[in-house]
Amino acid sequence: MKTDHVRDLSLSLGKLPPQSVDIEETLLGCFMLSFDAILNTIDLISPRHFYKDHNQVICQTIHGMYKQNIQVDLLTLVEELNKTNDLERVGGIIHLSKLTNKVSSTTDAEHYARIVSEKFIKREYIRVSHELQSKAFDESEDMQDIITFAEKSIFAVSEYLTTSEPKLIEETLHDTYNMIELAKERKEKGEFTGVPTGLKQLDNITGGWQNSDLIILGARPAMGKTSIAMHHCKSAAFDDFPTIFFSCEMGLHQLNQRLISGETDYTPSELRTGSISNLDKIADAVGILMSNKIIVDDTANINIHELCAKSRRAKKKHGIKLIIIDYIQLITVGKEFGGNREQEVSFVARTLKGLAKDLDVPVIALAQLNRGLEARPDKKPKLSDLRESGAIEQDADIVMFAHRPSVYGEDTIMVHNGREEVEIMSEGVGMLVIAKNRHGMLDDVMFKHNIGLTRLDDFSFDNEYSEPYNQEENGIF
Repeated sequence: MKTDHVRDLSLSLGKLPPQSVDIEETLLGCFMLSFDAILNTIDLISPRHFYKDHNQVICQTIHGMYKQNIQVDLLTLVEELNKTNDLERVGGIIHLSKLTNKVSSTTDAEHYARIVSEKFIKREYIRVSHELQSKAFDESEDMQDIITFAEKSIFAVSEYLTTSEPKLIEETLHDTYNMIELAKERKEKGEFTGVPTGLKQLDNITGGWQNSDLIILGARPAMGKTSIAMHHCKSAAFDDFPTIFFSCEMGLHQLNQRLISGETDYTPSELRTGSISNLDKIADAVGILMSNKIIVDDTANINIHELCAKSRRAKKKHGIKLIIIDYIQLITVGKEFGGNREQEVSFVARTLKGLAKDLDVPVIALAQLNRGLEARPDKKPKLSDLRESGAIEQDADIVMFAHRPSVYGEDTIMVHNGREEVEIMSEGVGMLVIAKNRHGMLDDVMFKHNIGLTRLDDFSFDNEYSEPYNQEENGIF
């Protein structure tokens, strides 16, 4: 057991591990005397929090009785322990009767539970630090695995300290009213409650990217999902919302070139090959980009725990308001799932949703779609086209898909102009298909883009781009 391991380690160092057996026994005595003592501490304490093994057994039995709605007192506890042959193991009826003698007031049960829990957390830190030390001494251990273990383990222990209590609605309605009032004021000023998306129609639907939301942007290759994500990144940063962009696929300089391309008339290919005539334009673009806070991490095959740790540090250091990840299927999880990809993706999606809530920022995660959609007559993506769709879709607040009909040879598309459906040329036109939206409507958000798809604009009937383009030459991803 972990408790034994920590106990042995502490004794080898000539120290007793953090514990308070008297308080553990007093808390168990409270449980035997008061149903409310169990009710008020059930979410604070669990059997593993107890230092003494026999106290763990007693707590586990009491919690089991509580969940089965069995009255807990000395006689019923003895009966339950007899059923599992644990009575003698915990000291017999004489020891159990002594527990209630320690109690001066059952109203202190919650205080006792917090002390027991805090002692357990300290023991967990001792255990984790010892395991980390052992891994660090082991020459066969990979350095990145050690870092991942450290970050994951420390965060897991820290989560024990995070507790929240249910609240009466009367305690929260005032804050909700203030939020609505602020939203109204921002709306009247032409502003949005969330992080700007860079597309007016998308802002109208979402109110901007909302804090604690997980947004999935899915697409097949060559649809421009990275370019669209960079547009969202730049739009947020330019509006004073610092953004961190995790690129698991493209390198740092490739991303920089795409940002510069969006601020100039040069394509990424021209910047890459040096086919430019005016360096002043490049310098001006660099100056604009440098004045805005965009943080880029291009770690390949980044581990989800490393990604979360870097995001927390960026939140603390730079005050980031948006996280973008390109893309979710390239995030690794270490050795936890033994190669079961569906479990891995489910864990990544769930962890990203937790990160969004924990940091109170929107998280946009790009996702690759199944190639099966290309065999359908209708190439417009839908939720079932997501790889491991159940896992990703379940945790996402918004799921949208990048779609460009021209890539599939569709020369024209039908668009509603406010009065009727009209046919327009598909060249230079794309759409974000909102397939899931927990907070609002589903719709197709149209946008226009330049040749290299490094600059996006709101769709209208007078801003069409009609130049032919080569998606491989212009680096569309």
